[in-house]
Amino acid sequence: NTSGALTLNYAWNDDVSTYATIAQGYRSGGFGGRSENAADFAAGFDEETVTNYELGMKSEWMDSRVRLNGAIFYMQYDDAQVNSFKAGEGGASSVVTNAGELEIKGLELELTALLTEGLRLMLNYGYTDAEYNEFLTGRIDPITGLADPGPGADPVTGNEDVSDVAIVPRAPEHNGSAILSYDFQPWDWGQLNLRLEATYQDEMVFHPQLNAYDSTEDQTLIHARATLADMEVFGGNLQLSLWGRNLTDEEYREWGIDFGSLGFAIDSFKEKRSYGLDLIYQFGR
Repeated sequence: NTSGALTLNYAWNDDVSTYATIAQGYRSGGFGGRSENAADFAAGFDEETVTNYELGMKSEWMDSRVRLNGAIFYMQYDDAQVNSFKAGEGGASSVVTNAGELEIKGLELELTALLTEGLRLMLNYGYTDAEYNEFLTGRIDPITGLADPGPGADPVTGNEDVSDVAIVPRAPEHNGSAILSYDFQPWDWGQLNLRLEATYQDEMVFHPQLNAYDSTEDQTLIHARATLADMEVFGGNLQLSLWGRNLTDEEYREWGIDFGSLGFAIDSFKEKRSYGLDLIYQFGR
């Protein structure tokens, strides 16, 4: 496959520039190594192509104390490769199928501001609208995981357009983060940085059709870190970081799959509240 990309950039002045990009991508087809039967393996899946359009801006304001970057994008997939789960009376399998058409559009915003000497605020926000325009595959019951063909199913293959119920996996509509960082004035023996971070991720699903249980709610996590750096020890540089993650001790599902009529489910969860100490030593030249 030969894919191309074209980017045009225009600098309005020393602080503001804009760009426009058109790019193509490609992923080869293949065979499902975890197919349930020989027929599914032999069917395999086709290559995937995507065309991406993006408009963006990069800018600095107030004597470079504020940086604002933003972009809007639109991606069109043809034969998008989708990992799907298929339950059966005697077993289950993970298969890769080709969705006919998939569209993803959205925007990204990034703001960095130097509030005072040493105090910095960083804000990020992303919006994603992802949907299948066409998804030809076998319709399944979202609760049992078993085949549930509708009146429009092909009598031979059992495939039909399920874009009316399928949801794009791992595509939260909203996500963002806020970081507050403070650098103390350096001492003769080192410099201290304090950092507080909050992240947000909207609800999302893990599988396109089995989404009655295989999904996660919106998630907000709080992290903190204190770093003492630039300490000269034995001719080298020592850095110590004391950190805490998920400080509010939230319990969020990270991935899940429900085997429906087979009678069991698997869930994995993000790490609960944790603390740690990092020690990094860089030897002198």
